Amino acid sequence: MTASSHKTRPLTRQWVEDYKRYGTAPKPEDNPPPDLQALVERAGRRYAASIGETYIEDPFRRGRKAPHQGGYPHITAEEWAEYDRAMAAWHAARGRAR
Repeated sequence: MTASSHKTRPLTRQWVEDYKRYGTAPKPEDNPPPDLQALVERAGRRYAASIGETYIEDPFRRGRKAPHQGGYPHITAEEWAEYDRAMAAWHAARGRAR
């Protein structure tokens, strides 16, 4: 046993308890972070509708048949600003301001 190992034991115990309780699933959060994937999907859906196409739900099929429907390039500056504000508020609420 090293001199510093006693500092990590409480955390290790917490990890073991979390594993017993949640398994390999992520721990549920009372205050989840803003959903970037939802933002990307909304932008892709909006773009597909604006060019008169049906949005392809399956991401693998969409990547082959309609890669232009990918959402990142279609996110507006206002949407990014709102997402950044929500992410900053989330970090502040968790005590990790960035």
